[in-house]
Amino acid sequence: MKTSIEKVWESAVKKVHVAPPKDGDLIVFRVDELSGTGCYGGVDSEGHLLLAVEVKALPPLIEIRSAALDYFRHERKGLRTWLMVFRLKTNALIPVFGRLCQDLIDEIETVTSESALLGAVQRRIALWQRLFENGPDGLLADFQIKGLLAELLFMESELASGVRKPLEIVTGWLGPSGGDQDFMFSDQAIEVKAVGPYSEGVSISSLRQLESSIPLRLHVRTMRAASPAEPNAQTLNAAIARIEQAFAPHPQALALLRGALLEAGFVAHPHYSEVAFEPVSVEEFPIGGGFPRLTTSSVPEGVASATYVLSLQKIRSGN
Repeated sequence: MKTSIEKVWESAVKKVHVAPPKDGDLIVFRVDELSGTGCYGGVDSEGHLLLAVEVKALPPLIEIRSAALDYFRHERKGLRTWLMVFRLKTNALIPVFGRLCQDLIDEIETVTSESALLGAVQRRIALWQRLFENGPDGLLADFQIKGLLAELLFMESELASGVRKPLEIVTGWLGPSGGDQDFMFSDQAIEVKAVGPYSEGVSISSLRQLESSIPLRLHVRTMRAASPAEPNAQTLNAAIARIEQAFAPHPQALALLRGALLEAGFVAHPHYSEVAFEPVSVEEFPIGGGFPRLTTSSVPEGVASATYVLSLQKIRSGN
């Protein structure tokens, strides 16, 4: 089913074929005539898809470091307003761009001031740039899918336990924002790792990943690549749909979840129903004084950063 922005783009493209615009001109249509927020979809004279957000005051400059996306300001002199125009220059990203635009439109529909609207747009654009850096199609690589899926499955297990409420769980999910650990609650921190069935070690990416002032656990999920049709296979789209359903009675938690997923590089796409993993086992290791790890306090002075691999055999033996 097409989103509202996709329907508008379709209309704009048809109009271009009938009456091509002059160089530099834009063809835009309002996404929702009844909306109080002016959001437009369209195309430029070269056929690039656009999202335009209308504001009254001269909008700020926004630096976009992407070969796929650019931004410019367009004055509507007759209406005494401005359009903040975001232009997609890479056709391969059209499905991702469409989902991103629709999410932004849905978010700013609820804002009550122009300053709040500008803030929402600028926050989203910062995340869009990270998404477009994922690859030529804006999609997560398989190893990223596996890691994100492991974190979501851990989130589901916390929900099932009933110990924490949805808002606490999603607020504590720091993995997408680059926290030292993937989950940080008031009473404990959890680092989630996804490994393959024959993995001999777990990669640790920093000196702070296994360092915490509160109790810390290493949560290791063994997951094998699977066909989506297998009975126990898990996909990102399916896992997220289940969690969203669980969060539905909690609007604040649901909004935070969607923002975190975007920050993690996820935008709904059919591809994420085609890449599947089967959870094989779950292991948890408390990180205590005798646990083998490198931390900021345990390395020689002058060592500012380090990555290393923990032996699974060693930590399983507990020796």
